[in-house]
Amino acid sequence: PYLPGGISGYRKQWRINSGYRSTAGNRALSGSNTSQHCKGQAVDIQITGGSKSAHFEMIQKIANTCPFDQLILEYSPNGITAWIHCSFDKNRMRQDCRTINLATGYSGKGFTLFS
Repeated sequence: PYLPGGISGYRKQWRINSGYRSTAGNRALSGSNTSQHCKGQAVDIQITGGSKSAHFEMIQKIANTCPFDQLILEYSPNGITAWIHCSFDKNRMRQDCRTINLATGYSGKGFTLFS
């Protein structure tokens, strides 16, 4: 598996802002007890200066470009920013797509663009 650095229109405009996390570090971020970050299987990607709609577009391109276990479009508690959680597990490639909005408490299957 690879991260799609060559997806049209995004070349060097994205960055990984979270990768491997220790259990303590994950707990400090209120992460899940079963977080794939703690196993080195997940990254959070953010488009530099990107709007929520840019993240919405990119997550759909990732879903259609490479294999994954989970892709989650996440919105921050303040509702202003977004990022993409992408995980890989060679033994479990569920192709699980979802959206989580930490500002509203919304959690659902598929990708949803919040304005």
